[in-house]
Amino acid sequence: MALIKVELNNFTGLKAHLNGKKVIDVSKLELIYATVTLGIHSIRYWNYNLGISNVPRILKTIKKDRLSGEYMKHDVYKNCESTFKKELSYLHGMVSAKLISMKVLGINKILHYQLYKDVYHVINPTRKEPDYIGYDNNGYWYVIEAKGTAEGKDTSTIAYGKVQAQSVSSIGGTVPTAVVTQSYFDDDLLNIVVEDPTPKENQSQVDIDYYKFDSYYYEQFYHYIISNKPKEFRHLGGNYLVSYDIETDITIGLNTKVLNFHPDKELSNSFESIERDNLYIGSDGIMISIGDLTKLKEEENK
Repeated sequence: MALIKVELNNFTGLKAHLNGKKVIDVSKLELIYATVTLGIHSIRYWNYNLGISNVPRILKTIKKDRLSGEYMKHDVYKNCESTFKKELSYLHGMVSAKLISMKVLGINKILHYQLYKDVYHVINPTRKEPDYIGYDNNGYWYVIEAKGTAEGKDTSTIAYGKVQAQSVSSIGGTVPTAVVTQSYFDDDLLNIVVEDPTPKENQSQVDIDYYKFDSYYYEQFYHYIISNKPKEFRHLGGNYLVSYDIETDITIGLNTKVLNFHPDKELSNSFESIERDNLYIGSDGIMISIGDLTKLKEEENK
């Protein structure tokens, strides 16, 4: 485990209790899981390997500081050229947004807004748009804009992120919570600031329900696994389809319950987050493991 300092501001109403400073614990497996489950950015990348190829990159961006126990800048990130550093900043911004979603906001699935637009052929009335949409364990919708910087907190970037998060005024007929996250470094230690800007009216309206959202979320993982030599794997009473990526030494799995999911069933809270040894299962039923699970014999699956 390693620590990340988080500051949350401007949350109101039922979410006012979120305001303030806190520290979250994030294991290496959770960091990898958050990277992979960012999913694909657009339907144009349907055959892309999700976020798996970004796993080595995020592990070269931050590492655990042995003195403080916090995540800090990796030497590779410190010393890389500016273009690559910008790419890594973008990546740790996205991953940090996912970590805040799952660790603080109670959101176990986020979907790229661009992917939603591709499926529904949506044209935004404005060029400004957020990175993600998602809903929490209570069914409340969120719009999330993620920012990352190689240096300190950048208030101008946060301000622009608020405009992007405010560009969606309705999801499923309800007003969503707008969230902007920015990951930055203070004395080389990773920090995340989270802002909740006031929603704006007469912006884009997202016509989606929980079932359609879950369908699109899981389809990207199912498509990747089924296209990459899938094998069955049983673990802790759950059945999974798994696929191994030799380049990153990562196995990704999908609980087969999601394959039989239909609209009159509740799926969001039917999985328990589990971490043991080199394996992590998220509350969305996505499994991540370091190493090749496909080589394990059935009797070895515990």
